[in-house]
Amino acid sequence: MDNIQSGDIHTGEAACVRGLSYKESFRDTFLESLKANLGYYVIAEFCACGEVLDKKDGILYAVGNDYLTLYQEDDDSYTVCGLDFLRFITFFEEKARPRSFRCTRR
Repeated sequence: MDNIQSGDIHTGEAACVRGLSYKESFRDTFLESLKANLGYYVIAEFCACGEVLDKKDGILYAVGNDYLTLYQEDDDSYTVCGLDFLRFITFFEEKARPRSFRCTRR
């Protein structure tokens, strides 16, 4: 992490939009951050049942209002994930899976 400098991660611009609730404004800013990272490798962690987190990794291919699509290079496939259960997302400065990183898929 020593080589990461301030501003390296591509984040959406925080915007305060009049007429939107805090929740709506947060969601818009969150979507901006996701869209600003299209094409980068990410790990998304979802919680659908209880407190068990399920990790999905891949290239961030598309982002909609309530979903994201991950591209898995290994098997040339796409996974669509709902944002309702997204708890964490880790962004990498790579447009491919980092060689030193291995994520176990379920």
